[in-house]
Amino acid sequence: MTTTLTTASGSTYELDTDLSRIRRLHGSHEPTRRQGADGVWKPFVEISAPTPGEPLVVVWAVTDQNVAQCLVTSPVTAIAASDHSAQ
Repeated sequence: MTTTLTTASGSTYELDTDLSRIRRLHGSHEPTRRQGADGVWKPFVEISAPTPGEPLVVVWAVTDQNVAQCLVTSPVTAIAASDHSAQ
C-alpha cells in the first residue's frame, strides 16, 4: 500500500514507506536533479510524516561530513491511500 500526496505547488507524489521509496508522478515545474525524473521510484533514508499544511522533507542521503541531501516540498494539501506500489 502506498500514499499519494499533493502539494500546494501542484506536484503529486507517491510514497511507499514499506520500501522507503518515493516518486513524483507529475508537477507544474520540472523535477529537481536530486528528485529525478517523474514516475521513477527513488529510495530515501528518512522522511517526515505527511501532514496537511506542512512541507514534506525527504532525506536522500547523508554525506561523510554529516550533511543531509534532501528535498523540501511546498506544503502538503491532500493525502490519500493508493495501491500502485507494484508499478
